Amino acid sequence: QGVGAMGRSFSRSDFKPFSASISIALPTGRQFDIAVRRTTAEDSDANVLDSVAWAILTTWQAGEVVRDNRLATSFLRIKAQDQLSGQIDELNADLYRLAPTYSGPADPGLATEADWDGPRVRTSNNADALLEAARGLHTLDPTPDTEINWSDFARFWLWCDAEGFTFNLPIDGGTARGELFDMICRVARARVFRQNGQLRIAIDRPRPEGPVQILTERNAANVSFTRTFAPAIHGLRIPFTNAQDDHRDDEMILYADGYDANTAALIEDSSAPGLTDPDLVHGYGRYLLAQ
Repeated sequence: QGVGAMGRSFSRSDFKPFSASISIALPTGRQFDIAVRRTTAEDSDANVLDSVAWAILTTWQAGEVVRDNRLATSFLRIKAQDQLSGQIDELNADLYRLAPTYSGPADPGLATEADWDGPRVRTSNNADALLEAARGLHTLDPTPDTEINWSDFARFWLWCDAEGFTFNLPIDGGTARGELFDMICRVARARVFRQNGQLRIAIDRPRPEGPVQILTERNAANVSFTRTFAPAIHGLRIPFTNAQDDHRDDEMILYADGYDANTAALIEDSSAPGLTDPDLVHGYGRYLLAQ
């Protein structure tokens, strides 16, 4: 059985061509033949234009275009005009991360996986980003909770929160997990390593509890090594996305002690992935120069 005939009336005072669309809701699970048929003879009056041409037939159905819960998607409907036709090459958007955040005790030694079981909230903490990279919904092979040292992650979260470290980097392509781990931790003066089958985090900071081990002539013998140091640089050039300037591309040049724009001759390019705050970029650059 068909869905019946449809009719629409159009009236204009000029001979300019125009277009119109007709939407038809069809029952699901069946096939249909759709046609445009003339029911009256074409008018012979030269002042009357009543010819019709069928330009295009488009079908669609309601539902998710991308059926993958791991992906964040957005859909736009933009009316074509003289200045806009075809596909959109660039799209600007304000992005932020929704992820579980740490809600555990101030003593990181008491932290457990349950301290990250809360709702997804807006967060830029490096530890939250690192945990999301390890076991987020987007990962094909999430890291099991048993392979995460929760005390280290809690300690890292508290460190980033106290120092104001953040990580905001859109990932628009395939990125190795180890490479992403390195980017997240590097700008917060930390690194990820594995020990006894668990992901652990080492933070470059003063240790209130003292050093782990001290090598002296009493506990070490015949220890020697050679290290070649590269020439000392005079400054760093760091490109970044500036959140204080509507997230436009920006660049910061930092000079080593004793150098300025007039005396610096050796300036190296560096990077600060995930840093959008100029103060954090400055602090990270000074940290690199100090090394």
